[in-house]
Amino acid sequence: KNMLYEDLLAHVTSNCMTVTCCIDAHFTGFHVLPDKSLLYFDPLKPSLHYVRGEDFETVVGFLLMKCAYGDSAHMTENKDYYTGSDSNPTRRKLYKLFSRLKDTELPMLRVDWQRVSLDLDRYLLINGPRDPTSMSTQLTGSTCYFQTYLFAVLCKVGVPSVGRGSKVKLQNVEKLQQTTIAIARFLLQFFVLQAPKVMRPLTNSAFVIDFFRYKHAPYFEQMARYLQHLRLDVPEYELQYRQMLEYFEKQKTLHKYGKFTLTGAMPSHNNTKSLQLVIDVSDTGS
Repeated sequence: KNMLYEDLLAHVTSNCMTVTCCIDAHFTGFHVLPDKSLLYFDPLKPSLHYVRGEDFETVVGFLLMKCAYGDSAHMTENKDYYTGSDSNPTRRKLYKLFSRLKDTELPMLRVDWQRVSLDLDRYLLINGPRDPTSMSTQLTGSTCYFQTYLFAVLCKVGVPSVGRGSKVKLQNVEKLQQTTIAIARFLLQFFVLQAPKVMRPLTNSAFVIDFFRYKHAPYFEQMARYLQHLRLDVPEYELQYRQMLEYFEKQKTLHKYGKFTLTGAMPSHNNTKSLQLVIDVSDTGS
């Protein structure tokens, strides 16, 4: 929040960062490649999009400002810094984007989006089970964040690069498969993991009440089918439920608290607030 957007842009670019964005309650993400280009992912779409050249700064700058990741107040209060004689092309571009930020959405930018596909011939959870060259998309209305997480896994573990023919090549395919197997197993062993004797969540009553809703959860089926696709054992999900209930019954008391002591009188003040009748509402657009 304290970085100027030109510095944040340079930091994200030089470190080839993966950035998640949440705009209007919808998660997306982009990954910066070494040659000032990027891959952009929207969990609603099975295609990745590739941007390079002058459009790179436009997309990155817009998304960083749309998410308010930098010092937006500096943009508002120091117009001359961005548009004056001592400015530079990057500052001017950022200020131009910032000045119309509220009325602009990503598809409205004049950017040359290039659709690219994964250079994969096998299913690795992060991609489509029927079309391995496409990305997997969100299965419910509120799981864009999880698909964006899978995109980040693809970028950080797979190490993508864009080659000829609009293909996204991955440097670590085998490592990516091992990682996605670990993710699937973790989600299916979330409650009870026998080897290190991990049990969770011990004090969440919703676990007892809502456990069997998993039968209608599309991501449970996706994780189980992924392991089955690789001919790996699928953890016994309901066995964890029984083991957790057995633990509850045996343990009886999950938490103990120390004795409460009085420390003296608490100060109080009269309530000076008053209610007023609202007779009209005016939308100023601010």
